[in-house]
Amino acid sequence: MIFALLENLRLHLENELAADGITFQLNYLPGRDVVNQINEDSIYITLLSISEDVSAKIPYVYHQNTENQYTRQNPPLVLDLSVMISSFFKNYTEGLKAISKVIQKLSDKKKFISNNLEYTTALYNISMEQSSNLWQALSTNILPNIIYKIRYIHIIPDVDENRDKFGEVVEIHLKTNKK
Repeated sequence: MIFALLENLRLHLENELAADGITFQLNYLPGRDVVNQINEDSIYITLLSISEDVSAKIPYVYHQNTENQYTRQNPPLVLDLSVMISSFFKNYTEGLKAISKVIQKLSDKKKFISNNLEYTTALYNISMEQSSNLWQALSTNILPNIIYKIRYIHIIPDVDENRDKFGEVVEIHLKTNKK
């Protein structure tokens, strides 16, 4: 699911910027030891973190089958992905131009819907200290980059652990006492 979503994002950007000759890779950044071995300029899409959006969690989900029986199901898991898009070009100014085009294309389209995937992208700001820690952890040179939050990824559990069946709901009566 996560791979399909990131691949969808990569293909969208590659199609939008095909005329500019920019290539995209869904991969982690090359380390300092292999930087000189890479000849191809490219934009890297790297997954930084995955978190659950607990504010969007639905506590109970019920499904009605063809016999009007209701089955309790696990609620869908709503994920947020932090994705770094970085420009790995030998010429720094060309890298800045490429990352600017990516930002422009992602600001033009914030909601993506295709192949049973629906997600939105939003810029995510980090502090200078967080940025410094990130680049130290990645063990590579600092590159022009932008971080996006990809939101509203709904993953519906495959296994229904709560198979409590409820009878057919025909009518519900509520009595209130007015005073």
